Amino acid sequence: MQPNDFLFFLPFVLAFFLIWGYMKKRMRKQQRLNEIWREFAGLKGLQEQPNDHDTILSFRGKIQSMPFVLECIATEGTPVQIGKLKMRRGDKIKIFTRMKVGLVDLPEGLRVYRETAWSKLGKAIGMLDIGTGDAPFDNSFMIKGNDPKEVLDYLTPSRRMALLTYADELHGLELREEGLVLLQPGQTDSVDRLNRNFSQLGLLASALIGS
Repeated sequence: MQPNDFLFFLPFVLAFFLIWGYMKKRMRKQQRLNEIWREFAGLKGLQEQPNDHDTILSFRGKIQSMPFVLECIATEGTPVQIGKLKMRRGDKIKIFTRMKVGLVDLPEGLRVYRETAWSKLGKAIGMLDIGTGDAPFDNSFMIKGNDPKEVLDYLTPSRRMALLTYADELHGLELREEGLVLLQPGQTDSVDRLNRNFSQLGLLASALIGS
């Protein structure tokens, strides 16, 4: 090989080793995070599930006798929903931690979630939410549902207070027709934080059931 040939291939060789080193580092980090999740799952009696097309890691079990799911998911961009319109913000692959607590007998189409810039945009283009008459609650949350009366009957003062209390601690919290959903960016990297979110979701779910 001539010296000029070596110099031509050198950048490609260096790029290969840089990419290979980066991928090895990512794989080691992923393995470490997965072991943290498996440790937490063992403490809570959760069972690991087969992965689907967008799930990196998934566990199912119970939280105070209610169905519970813990997932690490990958999406293209950040999931955003304005009313019934589902969209993605950005086009890069992003990782999220998702916790779900199943609840029963909630109003059809129910969605209660923190007001954001996107939800304010939704209001601006006519996607109005349901008002409870409770100013602190209405100023903090977007409220959706197929039957406004059914939604208002469900959102009793004690349930509104519970949601206000825990929403400050559980960023990314949403109450849906199927139950509580917590969606946070990244793969949670500590047993303590997983346990804190798990415990707070359980307390909130119990408060909603008992109200």
